[in-house]
Order: sequence, then structure tokens, then C-alpha cells
Amino acid sequence: MRFKILKMLKRYKNHIIALIICCIIAAVLTHISYPGFYFSDSYSRIGIAKYIADYKFSGMYHLEDVYVQLMPTFIMSFFYKYNIDIGWYTTLCAASYFFITYILINYLNAPYKWLQYCFFLINPVLLFSSVWDVPDLMGSVGLGLILILLTKNKFFKIDYLLLFISSVLIFGYRVNAYVILPLIFFLIVKNKNTIKTEKLFQCSIISIAIILNLLLPIIYKIEKMPIAVGGFVWETLNVIKQIPGDSSKYNNYLDDVISKKGATERGLWAIEKDDSSLNEFFWDYRDDLTIFNLQKGDNTKKAMQKFFNIVKENPKTYTKVKLYYICRIMGIFKPLEVKEIYYDRWKRMYKFHFKDSYERRVAYDLFIRGANYNLIRFPWVLFLLTLFLFVLQKKQPDKKLSIFYIFAFLYYASFFITTHSFEIRYFFPSYYLLCIINVSMFLELFKQNLLKRE
Repeated sequence: MRFKILKMLKRYKNHIIALIICCIIAAVLTHISYPGFYFSDSYSRIGIAKYIADYKFSGMYHLEDVYVQLMPTFIMSFFYKYNIDIGWYTTLCAASYFFITYILINYLNAPYKWLQYCFFLINPVLLFSSVWDVPDLMGSVGLGLILILLTKNKFFKIDYLLLFISSVLIFGYRVNAYVILPLIFFLIVKNKNTIKTEKLFQCSIISIAIILNLLLPIIYKIEKMPIAVGGFVWETLNVIKQIPGDSSKYNNYLDDVISKKGATERGLWAIEKDDSSLNEFFWDYRDDLTIFNLQKGDNTKKAMQKFFNIVKENPKTYTKVKLYYICRIMGIFKPLEVKEIYYDRWKRMYKFHFKDSYERRVAYDLFIRGANYNLIRFPWVLFLLTLFLFVLQKKQPDKKLSIFYIFAFLYYASFFITTHSFEIRYFFPSYYLLCIINVSMFLELFKQNLLKRE
């Protein structure tokens, strides 16, 4: 037994050292930014996590009006249940993020790996997003992990556990990830290195993870808000705004959805004030077309019916609006917004004993400035740049890189269906994968040209 342990330690020595280094970097960044960079949803997530820890583990009470993803909240609840400092959750996420980055870089096996590590450490967006409390961070970890599992040649027993974990992270942290589910199953079925039994087992594990995510609100008696309706209401308002000629018959189009006169007019005023998100009307208690009104009774059903009706009546205008949305999501016309990165959101960070220090301010400023002057604001440029690097390759690019690229595009393209905002956080998982692909291919090209000169 002792010999087996020593042999395993020797075999995975580099990985163990890398994991220790990743934990140290994560701990340092958490210490500097303690407890991390929070945004509006963070407070709600923490409040629900405390609720689950205090009551739900004993099967008491009932919770309504929940809009945040439940899986990260459920994981956080264990930290509160056992009185573990919430900063450890930030450290755990950051360490996982850095370690999967190390694994991905080694898995793709591009030359000059140390340059790839340096790139991730000097890019302020990739570095400080590790302590940014957004679901997209752990979604990136799950995405990276499942891509390794789907493209590797041999599946080991431990990989089934990793497949379950990655599925929980992907589908539990972002609902839009379900768009890539058919592609995941396709890759499993088409994998020539696994037998039918293994394929069935892999599909079953992913299905169990998805069922677990869907059952969480039922098990804990938590009523989730139908927040997806917001994106469709936003599009409805923009269609009304863009209808050519006399559009007076739509002036009160959404009023009867919530039985409030002038709701449509005030909604149009809100999207005129801010065209980068639906927050002006969807989350403001003073407005009419808020989620709090839309979720009552059958108002959500009414709003969706209104959306389908206006699309049917004005197909050309809707197509124009939809194309505009897609362009904005891709950073065309206007770059993506750098939002939801706060130093002290609503001046409530004192509740978490945050460090109002010089180091934290420097880290925050680097994060913001790095995001403002980064290709993360221009997804279309990054996707085209990646395609250009594929073309430049002097030999056939690794098939894994092509699969990574397709996943990156489809994951982000899922926001074409509906979105709440044109922000960098939604693009982050795809940005993360594209950075790994691009740096890997660039260094491969550099090596090829260097050998050619010699």
C-alpha cells in the first residue's frame, strides 16, 4: 500500500506541485481582494445560502422570489452550515480555476508552456476574474474539465466522478449551457475509443447531474422566478420601438399583461435610457414591467404570448431587432459593457469584513482597466482571430482545438436566444477557452517558424 502511494506521488509529482502553487496564488488573491469582488446577485446568493444552512438542512420553511442559480448557492450553504469563512469559497473557486487552466495547457501540449502560464498571470481579466463572484467562473472550470474528458483517448474510473462534477458545474451554474448538451452527447456517441456500455454510462452520469440541478428547488421548496421572460419582454419593447410608420396600436401593448395603464410607455422610456440591459425596467420596484409583477398569476404566459404575437405580426421588424441583438452580443456596433464588477456594491461589503486596503483598490483598478482595454469586449474579433490562426497553421491543427472552438462559440451563441444584458461576464467562459486556444496556436506557429529558419 505504501509502495503504491509513493508510486502515485512520483507519477503525479508535477500535478501536485502545480496544485499547491495554484492554491497559494488563489489564497494570495483572496487575501488581497477579501472576500472577492461581489456584485448585486452575490448578496442574494449569500442570503439564500445562509437560509439553506440555517433552516433547509432541518427541512423547515419555504422560500419564494429566488432568481439566482441554486447550485452555487447550495455549495456555499455548506460553508455557512459548518461556520467556514466564506473567503474559503472564493479561494476554492480560484484554485479550481487556476488548476484547470494548468491542466488544459498541458493537455493541449503546445510548446513554451511557461509562456502560456505567464500570459494567464499578466492578463488582469484572466487573473482577477478568479476572485470575481460570478457563476461564469466555475462554469468555465466545468467547461474546461468536460472538454478534456470528451476528447481524451481513454476513460478511467475517476473520470466518471469528474464527468459528474463538470456536468454539475456547467448546467448548475448557467442555464444557457443546455444549448451545448446535444453536442456533448454527440461527442460521447461518436467516440471510437469507448464501448457502448461506457457511452451509456457517461450519458447517464450527465443526465443524473442535470436531474439533480432540476430537483434542487423542489427538494428545498424554493420557488424560482421566471427570469427568462425578461429577455423576451425586452425584445418585445424594442420591436414596438422599431415598427415603421404608425405603431399607435402598440402604445399600450403590454399594459394588460400586468393590468397597469402606461406600463408599455414606461418600459419604452426605460430601454431608451439604457439600451445595454433590461435592468432599468425589469428590476426596479418603481417600474411596472418588473419580474415581481410579471411572475404573478399567469402574467408570464401572457407576456410570452404577446411576444409571439408581435413576432408573427411584424416578422421583418423582429428580424431586424434580433440581428441587432446578436450584433450587440458579439460586440459589434458597441463593445460589451464592463458591468457587475464592484469595489463595494451598495456599501454593504462591510458585512463580509472586506479589506478596504490599498492592495484591494489596486487589484480592482487593474481588473477594471484590463477589462476596458481587452478583446473580451469584442467577441467577434476574438472569434475571427482564432479562425485566422487556424488558417495560418502549417500543419493540420489538433482536432481538440477545433472542438474547443465549437464549444466556445455555441456556449456564447446560446445568448442569441435570450439575454438580459450585453456584458463581458456572459462571454467570459468562451473568452477563457479562446485565450487558451489562441495562445496555444500562436506558440505553435512561433515554433514552426523558428524551426524553419534554423
